[in-house]
Amino acid sequence: MINRVQLIGRIGEEPKHIVTVNGSEITEFSFATSERYKDQEETEWHRVKMFGPLAAFMHNQAFKGQLLYLEGKIHYSSWDDRDGNKRYSTEIICSTVKILEWKEKNNPWPSH
Repeated sequence: MINRVQLIGRIGEEPKHIVTVNGSEITEFSFATSERYKDQEETEWHRVKMFGPLAAFMHNQAFKGQLLYLEGKIHYSSWDDRDGNKRYSTEIICSTVKILEWKEKNNPWPSH
């Protein structure tokens, strides 16, 4: 059985970086992929999460609008909210990133 996803798209928001109480690093962000059909463009939004050294690297390199290639797996979860309603979440747990557009994080304009 295989649970593998490959995406090329752009980061949709500034990545959120978390360091847990035990020192584990987590980086997460929304990610947009698009397809064109004749004169229409359809965009899908994904939640992406990564852990450990990859999370630390992306915390220092990633920014909103950056073009990336991602590999990972789909992870589904569910929980009950405060009102007892069932909630669901789908995330891409990322294991590989290739930055397709290199720019400085604090200066998103390409250098010449």
